[in-house]
Amino acid sequence: MTNKNNYLNFLKHINKVNKTNLFSNSGNLQPIAIKLTQGLDLVIHDYSFDRYYGAITFSDQVLRLDFSYNGSVNLIKNNQETIFLEPDFLKIAQSFDDNNHYSSVSGQYQGITLLINRQKVSDDFIRLVGNDQLIDSITKYYLSDQDYILIKTEFIERFFKDFEAVEVTNQLQFLRLKIAELLLYLNSDEAHEAILPKTYFPTRDIKKIYAIHGYLLNHIGEKLTLQQLARQYDIGQTTMQKLFKATYYQSIHSFLMSARLEYACALLKDSQASITFIANEVGYMNTSKFSAFFKKEKQMTPKMYRQLYKN
Repeated sequence: MTNKNNYLNFLKHINKVNKTNLFSNSGNLQPIAIKLTQGLDLVIHDYSFDRYYGAITFSDQVLRLDFSYNGSVNLIKNNQETIFLEPDFLKIAQSFDDNNHYSSVSGQYQGITLLINRQKVSDDFIRLVGNDQLIDSITKYYLSDQDYILIKTEFIERFFKDFEAVEVTNQLQFLRLKIAELLLYLNSDEAHEAILPKTYFPTRDIKKIYAIHGYLLNHIGEKLTLQQLARQYDIGQTTMQKLFKATYYQSIHSFLMSARLEYACALLKDSQASITFIANEVGYMNTSKFSAFFKKEKQMTPKMYRQLYKN
């Protein structure tokens, strides 16, 4: 997952280009837009809020792509919530009158929005994607019967990490090329198969699931049981497992294994800590078992992984 410092570096580099106010009415938040070309705008978000009422109007010809770098945002309807933005998820929407209520899980949100006006986008950008029907095709496939959808793939996660790392001299051209690459990907079978279902949960339940998610991340090396988590957060074990998977699209066990692997990789790349120490940090008292787990997931040993990133 992308950290705050990376996002701040992104803001620093992108500060070199001209910014404009795109929204005349956006509630109590004031996003800033960068015009990449005619009909194509990049919006930068860096807010602190707990609850927010949206009041933004877009043309119905605008395709909107949102990606969160830090912070989760939920859509609230009838005292129930569903994920609206979550780190590493891409939200695709055909813009409309936004008069909804939102809740920030951590009190902070940092992300970007890409706005593509299908009627006004420049011929130069259309030539980049090589298909004058591509944007219409994406809109029709994903949004023919829904106001927005979420997708999550390894490509999207890598793409926005690259997008965030922009330091090239000609930033605007680089960003236009990257957006063209993303649109071509969204028209692929891999992306089509990655649509995630939207599920609404009572606010009280989803807040418990977010709390459990945070607890797991903060106690990544501890031996945790489902019974312990359910008792600690006063929620039925079956309900907890069902809601966690529906919220994060993976089981608690799979999430914990993924988080441990990601943390181990970060320690191997960015620290001089011994492999035994790293194994203990991610919950393995036996270094051999940790190495076997790591090799199964990464097709290389922890030592080989560290050497790969040593330089």
